[in-house]
Amino acid sequence: TWYLATDFQLYIIGLALLAVTWHYPKLLKPFLALAVAGALVVPAIVTYVNRFEGVVILRPEALKYVLWYDEMYRKMYIPTHTNFGGYLAGLMAGLMYHRLKRADFVAVRHKGFLVLWHASLPAAIVLLLSAYIFYAYDFEKPALWIAIYAALSKNLWGALFGVLFVGVAFGVGGFLRAALNKSIFRPLGKVTYCVFLCHLFVIRVTLGNVRQPIYVSDMRIVSCHKEITSLLLFFNTICFLLFYLI
Repeated sequence: TWYLATDFQLYIIGLALLAVTWHYPKLLKPFLALAVAGALVVPAIVTYVNRFEGVVILRPEALKYVLWYDEMYRKMYIPTHTNFGGYLAGLMAGLMYHRLKRADFVAVRHKGFLVLWHASLPAAIVLLLSAYIFYAYDFEKPALWIAIYAALSKNLWGALFGVLFVGVAFGVGGFLRAALNKSIFRPLGKVTYCVFLCHLFVIRVTLGNVRQPIYVSDMRIVSCHKEITSLLLFFNTICFLLFYLI
């Protein structure tokens, strides 16, 4: 799927960045600053030049070919250069955890970090809900504010969850941390990751069998979602059993 290609390319870029900064530690901050700037600028330019919305909108017309001929999907959703910010956020979260761990960081004693941690999940929810305006209104494009929104939304999602998981790793979270540490999430995490890798293939096979016009309704969406989810969980549970347990 597209994710395998994009993730592999991001892995190579991240590995090269870590290798250079490991041998030349003084370059770490300049390289990260340059990478953050690029992660913000690139989605903004792509959005502005192509007159895109601030978020990827899934229109019924585009689902006929499972988004493959949707311009925003191809130029904004799946490319490596527009997804670099999320990968970079995870990379920086890992570096932050490594450095704080060596410094014997105690998260519960730092009020600033606690405030940031408790604000991360509500901020992510607000960011998710803010996409509604692009579904409800048709703004004039290109617009500078839409480009800025696209750049921030592409990068803030990874940054906010990076803070969230670093805090959980250092003992912050209470019920959330206890729930995430349950052993049931180990196999579920592997199965859902397999689902993520294969979901587009299953969606294309399922929708590709439709040979007549369909009426897109709420019930149609629910039933289609249920069918695809059931197939994904069934086949990827088998994959999990074959690859992880044998």
